[in-house]
Amino acid sequence: MSETTAERPSAYRTMAYSHAALARLNLSAQAAGIADAARDMVPTTADRHGAEGELVRDAASLVEAAGLLLEQAVVCERIKGTGWDRIADALGHAGGQAARERFERAERDFRLRALDAWLRPERAGEVLATPDDLARVVARLTAWTLERLGDAYGDEPVSGGLAPMGLAERAELAATAHDLVSRVSDPAQRADLETALQRRLAELREEGGTVRQGPD
Repeated sequence: MSETTAERPSAYRTMAYSHAALARLNLSAQAAGIADAARDMVPTTADRHGAEGELVRDAASLVEAAGLLLEQAVVCERIKGTGWDRIADALGHAGGQAARERFERAERDFRLRALDAWLRPERAGEVLATPDDLARVVARLTAWTLERLGDAYGDEPVSGGLAPMGLAERAELAATAHDLVSRVSDPAQRADLETALQRRLAELREEGGTVRQGPD
């Protein structure tokens, strides 16, 4: 993963990937975990040593993990701009309201965590992942894919489809952060967020981005 500013310490680098790419990485990691867990249920030779109910527990864990995979898939689609009605269609539901009620909280949580990670990269590991964490995830998933699927998807089967965070997205995040800061009542927390926002705005201006602040 490329650094936003080469000389900046790793802990203070902002995300290089777009938020749509981050959501897709979450989905890929969850899918890989499910695939490995499902594969482990295929052999039968260890059954004689298994405890009663072990197969049911393993299957139940897979169902739970699949539920999280579905949630992450919805978040990924929402970050890409897919509407609730289209998501409902994919789920076999009539109308998007039920899908929205079911998954909107997960989407909102991801957006807030991703915004905080971008705004305060020194704390990104607490709310989402650091750039170095993401680089390790990409490397692990790339190795996982190449080992199991060969080169059917090219030499960069994971990172090849992940878009970087562009200036337009960063400007939009800055506007969202400005609105968020304006609604924080705690003086210390507001000052911390304001300082972080000013750093991101300075970076954006240096790179030629247009700063569009939200309403006060």
